[in-house]
Amino acid sequence: MPGTTEGGLSTRGLLSTISLGELLVSALEQRLHGSFVLETTEGKKGALFVEAGCVTKARTPDAVEPLGRLLQEAKVIEASTIELGLARAGQTGRRVGEALIELGAATRAQIAAALAEQLGRRVSVLARWPGSSAYGFYPDRDFLPGWPVCEADPLALVWRALRDAPELTSQQQAALTALTGRKLRLHAAAVPEQLGLSASEQLVINALRTRPRAIEELLRAALLDGDKLKRLIYALTRTQQIDQGPSLAPPGARTLPPMAGRVSTPPARASARPSAAQSLRPPSSRHPTERRNESTQSLHPTDPVVLARARANYDAAREQVQRQQFEAAAQLARKACEEDTGNAEYLALHAWLRAQLGELQNPDNAALIVAALDRAALKERESVSIRFYRGQVLTRLGREDEALRDFRFVLRREPGHVDATRELRLYDMRKRAQKRPSLLAKLFLR
Repeated sequence: MPGTTEGGLSTRGLLSTISLGELLVSALEQRLHGSFVLETTEGKKGALFVEAGCVTKARTPDAVEPLGRLLQEAKVIEASTIELGLARAGQTGRRVGEALIELGAATRAQIAAALAEQLGRRVSVLARWPGSSAYGFYPDRDFLPGWPVCEADPLALVWRALRDAPELTSQQQAALTALTGRKLRLHAAAVPEQLGLSASEQLVINALRTRPRAIEELLRAALLDGDKLKRLIYALTRTQQIDQGPSLAPPGARTLPPMAGRVSTPPARASARPSAAQSLRPPSSRHPTERRNESTQSLHPTDPVVLARARANYDAAREQVQRQQFEAAAQLARKACEEDTGNAEYLALHAWLRAQLGELQNPDNAALIVAALDRAALKERESVSIRFYRGQVLTRLGREDEALRDFRFVLRREPGHVDATRELRLYDMRKRAQKRPSLLAKLFLR
């Protein structure tokens, strides 16, 4: 592995000290942008590219299943169709996925799902590498420029990496030991399904939803292999979906430097970026207006009257937004969140309205607003409105490169989205203005 002064390398270590799963959690918490390079003692190399903390590209020395075979496994296409797609791709110069879409053999959503699975399998390959393997992180470097970008759920990739590692690190073992005898329960707004769990793994989730349980009780129930059960509990704890007190980062675990690879932020606003705890913080630690109404929800978890009232408040809030009555809209959105706290659209609207009312001026509130939008985006990954809200808030915080990713997502889903188009145009204008020399500079250049 190259030294710390070569090619912009910011940090390095061994997977025995901090596993790939821990690296992915750290990247997500810190919204890193750059490349991880991994290398075994035998000289095999792999790479991951992360954007805003999410893995979007991966390379392994050995190939994983090609796209066509994954689509065939998912029973989307037949073997003969793969040949047609390959032939079409060769004729047009397009990727196989695009060729299959043109042929009408698969939808864009099916191709995206297969690419996400392919990315997950590459992450699994790298996660299985021995602890003697080295890693290095290069901020703002993309070592996979020609590879297609995939939008896999980051929590699912974290689980794959933790699940498939050859063994638990000593720090992870210590974290699990600290949970011994403690009754664990899922947070009311936890999203464990985003981990991409198997049917047997989901049984553990169902048991935790029934009532709080200790690890020992779950082990005795034999719902899942003991080692995998411990890894699942650790993954839920590390991503702060288990209600057991403060965030349980492994004692003494080495994480990436706090500012390594982050998108640059004006010094006065640096604290507006969510911290590791805030970015995955459970509802009980949020701003008071975001907290779950525990008594109401426990009595009416799916009461249609309550849900209808929440929807009515949400619709009324949007009407107030159209009238530019942001204070009234925020009050209505808060009520919608209290009555249906699991709804990501309500949470995102309320967070955006708090930004409209000037709460971004307070760094702590700004961090909580961004964290709420991050949670909403993780819960509803295809929502255009949530990504647009977050893009606007990130722009106001000076984090334009991150906002750009959200606006591009919006335009991929809705090519005619007027507001997102305007935001991208303004971004381009600002970039051109930054590159254009001032009048004084022009005089000196003569």
